[in-house]
Amino acid sequence: RLPSDSRLAADARRRPTWVIGSTAATAAAAAVLRDLGVVVLRLEPGADGRIALADAVAALAERGITRLLVEGGARLTASLLKAGLVDRLALFQAPSLMGGTGLGLADDLGVGNPQQALRFELLKRRRLGEDTFCLFKTGGRDV
Repeated sequence: RLPSDSRLAADARRRPTWVIGSTAATAAAAAVLRDLGVVVLRLEPGADGRIALADAVAALAERGITRLLVEGGARLTASLLKAGLVDRLALFQAPSLMGGTGLGLADDLGVGNPQQALRFELLKRRRLGEDTFCLFKTGGRDV
């Protein structure tokens, strides 16, 4: 779904840009992006029409990309955590609260009580002005 006229696609020759898409997408759309310098990987979608995150990460690993910095929304964060594809979690916390109208860190993780909660090991904590940065090791697996 990356528009060919986007700044990201236009800059692909100077800054490596990879897109993982479904084989259901047209070959012509992939060709347009490739012509702009985008590396396009086309993977088979599952029964739900989506590409499994584990398949996407494995495809990148096969090409030598073994570390990703993902700045995702709540749904992607939850999906990566549930799939066991996160080995480090970096959190930046500001001294403010937005309550229920703010954006959440992760969507539903399927955790029903505190005993089921995902546990992390704190590796680093640092103050950055008024904010706090924390780096955690997760129970993720190596892919």
